[in-house]
Amino acid sequence: MDNSKLISPISNILKNASKLILDIYKNKDAIQSSLKEDASPITKADKDAHLLITKELSKKFPLIPIISE
Repeated sequence: MDNSKLISPISNILKNASKLILDIYKNKDAIQSSLKEDASPITKADKDAHLLITKELSKKFPLIPIISE
């Protein structure tokens, strides 16, 4: 696959993830955080964005493995 063909779909996925994160942070009462196993913080926005990004990347590029925390 020509790498330039990756830019548009990945950009769209990232725009959607950014919108999701900003929507969560607009409602300060909805910001929830917890600690990961290494004691670093993770928020609901982090988790939701991660799920959206990995789901959409898997749909668009099923043959490309995703490595993530």
